[in-house]
Amino acid sequence: MPESSVVRLEAFAATRYGVFTLADGADHAVSARMIETRVASGRWTRALPRVFRVTAVPITFRQRALAATLWSRGHGFHITGARLWALHRTTTRAPQVIVPRGRNPRHPGVIVHRAENLPPADLTHIHGIAVTSALRTVLDLAALLDPLALELVIEDALRRQLFTIGQLRWRADEYCGMSVASSTLLRELLDRHLGDTDSGWELRVARILTGAGFPEPQRQVQVATIDGPKFLDLGYNGLPPIALEYDSDLWHFGIRRRHLDAARRNALRLAGVTVIEITSDLAADPRRLITLIGPAIQHLDVAS
Repeated sequence: MPESSVVRLEAFAATRYGVFTLADGADHAVSARMIETRVASGRWTRALPRVFRVTAVPITFRQRALAATLWSRGHGFHITGARLWALHRTTTRAPQVIVPRGRNPRHPGVIVHRAENLPPADLTHIHGIAVTSALRTVLDLAALLDPLALELVIEDALRRQLFTIGQLRWRADEYCGMSVASSTLLRELLDRHLGDTDSGWELRVARILTGAGFPEPQRQVQVATIDGPKFLDLGYNGLPPIALEYDSDLWHFGIRRRHLDAARRNALRLAGVTVIEITSDLAADPRRLITLIGPAIQHLDVAS
């Protein structure tokens, strides 16, 4: 009977990245003594006080975040929240959680933040992990990110419909947790009509080009080709037209996708369009991007 209870507890933990709490053990008729026996044998490992993991399950970011929220009874916060929402790639050595002020959990493996109040609208779950809402997470990131990175994060959230620009504007006005500098930066970004782009790469490339003194590239430029009209995601409507075509690591793979891309770009080239292919590595390297695109733009007779 005890071993069957242990198996059921491990099956439960398997649904939560290999993590369980002392209370979960009690719910599955596994006593604290039985847990300590298996920790001593190496079958289980203590992740945090009152939180354990099945040793055979690999350690992952989500596992560490869940363990931190279970231990603190808080919510994933700041960079941890951003990673759970897949809004930003910055890493942190320790999970970050937020708890109501008045509670004081402490552990060197977890960064704990305290708030005067945590409105229910700011708290949710994603991937089975308690976390601050996407909107609250973006507001907190405003103090950490540079303007371009913050703009990309907001565009990504808007594109995924995690919140609306109206909700962001309202919270930016009333959220008292922001510094004056963060609030000012966010309002400046809102004044740029965020949400007009279809993709973060377009925004990043456009910002790099305008920052280097080149004209603002246009979106959805129409070009007549032998296969009918084509619309450029990003480019310049000039003589000759320039198409900036992005090869997404997520979507542009496989034989069918490669053949479709080749057919599209061949039709554009036959129509006299200068096609420049952008990769994620190139978009992340402003100097190399300007070196590649700059000469074509300098010789372009931009249409009015």
